Amino acid sequence: ATGASHLVDLLRSIGTTQVQDNYGDGSRATIGLRGFGATAGSNTLIMIDGRRLNNTDLAPPELNSIALKDVQRIEIIQGSSGVLFGDQAIGGVVNIITKITGDSDIDLEVGLTSYAGRQLQAAVTHQFDGGLRVRLTGEKRRSDGYRDRNDLDLTNIFANVGYEYDSGSLFIEHQTIQEDLRLPGALTRDQVVQSRKQAQFATDFVNTDTDITRAGVNQRITPHWSLLAEITSRQSDADGMLSGGTPFQQEREMIGFNPRLIGQYETFMVTLGTDIESNEYQLASNFGGFIATTTNDQKVTSEYIQLVYPLNSVASTTVGVRHAEVENEIVDTFTFPGGARFDDSETVYEIGISYSPNQQTRLFLRRAGSYRFPKTDELTFTGINLVQLETQTGVSLELGIDWQGTATQLGAMLYSLTLEDEIGFDPLADIGFGFFGANNNLDDTERKGITLSIDWQLADNLSLSSRADYIDSEFTDGAFEGQRIPFVSRHLANLGVTFTPRPGWSLFLEAQYAGDRYADGDFGNTEGSQGGYTVFNGNVRYVNDNWAVSFRADNLTDKRYSEYTALRFDGVKTFYPSPERRYHIHFSYSF
Repeated sequence: ATGASHLVDLLRSIGTTQVQDNYGDGSRATIGLRGFGATAGSNTLIMIDGRRLNNTDLAPPELNSIALKDVQRIEIIQGSSGVLFGDQAIGGVVNIITKITGDSDIDLEVGLTSYAGRQLQAAVTHQFDGGLRVRLTGEKRRSDGYRDRNDLDLTNIFANVGYEYDSGSLFIEHQTIQEDLRLPGALTRDQVVQSRKQAQFATDFVNTDTDITRAGVNQRITPHWSLLAEITSRQSDADGMLSGGTPFQQEREMIGFNPRLIGQYETFMVTLGTDIESNEYQLASNFGGFIATTTNDQKVTSEYIQLVYPLNSVASTTVGVRHAEVENEIVDTFTFPGGARFDDSETVYEIGISYSPNQQTRLFLRRAGSYRFPKTDELTFTGINLVQLETQTGVSLELGIDWQGTATQLGAMLYSLTLEDEIGFDPLADIGFGFFGANNNLDDTERKGITLSIDWQLADNLSLSSRADYIDSEFTDGAFEGQRIPFVSRHLANLGVTFTPRPGWSLFLEAQYAGDRYADGDFGNTEGSQGGYTVFNGNVRYVNDNWAVSFRADNLTDKRYSEYTALRFDGVKTFYPSPERRYHIHFSYSF
């Protein structure tokens, strides 16, 4: 109904997610939950069918790797989930579930967007006799981009083969992604006034090739126990130019193994699992003929158990624990030319109680621990004293209620997230020799707030959905005690209305609000906050038998705003201007 052409458009509509989309097309976007702005890509875990998209370096999860044609549903878990999901599940988890439909059909979709955007998607699914199924999808996107020198060329091909039998199922899949993107860079305030669309750098770009292979099994062992396991290989190679004259080459290789046993009885449910992951990272940068390199061999292992146990007919409790260990072997030209080793371990716990006095109402109380190991480029960029970063740890407390009536669903949640040794980048840190900027363990921080939601079926053909989040995020200790955490909006809200005036037609209108926030890096709150903004989007869709057409308009009021602002090393505030009014037309056909 929304007419969204990219995953980011949908996640923006949630109302409790803070989006940082530097170029307005999802190519370099991050999603934040529970008050994470600049570090959202390291504190909100993004997964596809349970496979982690987050990287071991600071590059954000690659949301362009997910074609909407493949998406069945999106599960969003608010709050820390360190026991079940481990590293980086601090503010929450976004798990995208892809389609494994048993139907046999062909879907084609063509889209045209503003800024010479063209999009073609195709999906072929076939169910064979005997339990074998095949799904093949492809996506091609090109765009000149809102900004000058912001061209995007994306090819995404995905294939999945599955087999279902009496006691379980198997699958194997492969995905290849080629993305060529030109990067216009950040602008100063004066440059934005002169021209929002101009490029800071004429030569910056990044070309990335990614290959992902994954296989898994879901095997029922006994009437009560099942084994689920996946093995994943991901290879990502990138080359490009940054800062107007620094060529680089980057390689990431990950192998993961994630088996777990699930026991389901009449009186309880238990999950036992282990996550094993091996990462190899290489980066080579050319500084005027001088080649600087960084390599890191990383191994992460963890074991966890979670138990859901009914206390009586209306209440149940959830308890769990995870222990994780990380080993890093780093060689870096500037900081550790002889090599260095960084090892650490963490144990986190969770306990929760759910109470349902009737079928419509559920109350819950939860305490959950979380952790985030330092990333490769954080460990190698800590200033002249080479201070070793500590692992970031946190505790999330939640108290909430859900109520579901015949035509209305309501939800309310109070929460508090306290962090120790939060890892952040300070662009103004003096690291000597005339250079600035370093990763640090920040003083203690806390995020507390309330999330409200309503879904209301006003009539058979009219529905309303709204989410709102109030986040009070601040330093609770140290030199910045009482100051707001940079780049976190205090208020986030969304209101969406869907109207179906007659069969086949749907009209959708939404308003998205993000409150004021301080620029990324402004820990002292000295540069003045960036004002909030409201953006209106709308879509008209018509479906007739096997074909459908939709027309979507984003930023209907032509609002001029910047979704991301940051302080530069010299204290100058910089902006990534967001697109003005833009249009999307999509035509799809299935047979």
